[in-house]
Amino acid sequence: GKSDLSRLRITRVQLYDTFVQHWLGVNKRRLQDNKLDRDNQVALEGLLEDGFELNGIRFQQYLAAAIFREQEGRPVVDYIQRRDGSSWKAKFFGTDPDISLLRGASLLSRVGTQHRFVHRSILEYFYSCIIYGPGDRREEFDPHLCSNSSSIGDHPLSQRNLVTEPSIIQFLSERVQLCQGFKQQLLAFIEQSKTDGRASCAAANAITILVKAGVSFHNADLRGIRVPGADLSGG
Repeated sequence: GKSDLSRLRITRVQLYDTFVQHWLGVNKRRLQDNKLDRDNQVALEGLLEDGFELNGIRFQQYLAAAIFREQEGRPVVDYIQRRDGSSWKAKFFGTDPDISLLRGASLLSRVGTQHRFVHRSILEYFYSCIIYGPGDRREEFDPHLCSNSSSIGDHPLSQRNLVTEPSIIQFLSERVQLCQGFKQQLLAFIEQSKTDGRASCAAANAITILVKAGVSFHNADLRGIRVPGADLSGG
């Protein structure tokens, strides 16, 4: 009834999860129905065997991460094979059949030599999934994710201060509400920052995400945490 509908709350991140899966499923069936040349058919069969949707999601996640890493989040990637064939861009826009099939099935648009995600929010969604995505729904917290301090600098949360990316923060705050394991991982980064300065960027992002998600820190021991640039407003 009406009261049931009023209790149904679908978050934006859930809508994007569902939309991406649907988009990739439709494009998988399109490719299966098309008559492909031998190289593309072999590539498609390999992708199907390995999980077409999974590979499509990874392709777009890695592209989003590369756009933020290599271009500071500027969305348009200009690619010319002769000029850029040995650059980072070739992993996503080169002529390899696997790449071509995944690119064609992705939420990308092309005008001439310029490629981009069809909307800025799609780029931001896939970047958020690098940090924690729909395939990471571990309800049990894995302490090994945060215990190796030598790799903390390599974690996606350590790569940039996300305060300037409110849409990414929003996606991740909604993921916190869905996934207890992610919440515990973020809390562990904050705790680690007390004794490891290398965790400070990840901790700042973590507490920003948790505050946005409505997590209360009223009874938490926050003495000694290092969270430079964190946004603690709106909690």
